Amino acid sequence: MVGMNVSITLFDPATGVRKTIEENHSETSDREGTEFYWTEGNNGCDCNRRILMKLVPNASFEPNPCGNTIKLESLKFDGAEMVRGT
Repeated sequence: MVGMNVSITLFDPATGVRKTIEENHSETSDREGTEFYWTEGNNGCDCNRRILMKLVPNASFEPNPCGNTIKLESLKFDGAEMVRGT
């Protein structure tokens, strides 16, 4: 099977930090499942998105409870945008 590149861009309006995460799936992934994971699943919540945002060098973050303040700016599959601005 052919792999799929997934690009996720998150933005935290409280800190002004923007983070793009690039993933390469070795097999063709379920696009609907991946979209759900980033919009309503585990990575749809601030508590998990905050962990990913901490990967930004020199950024400081306060402990963050669950919520939906960190925005999913875009979700792309092989360069084609599937989700914009949630």
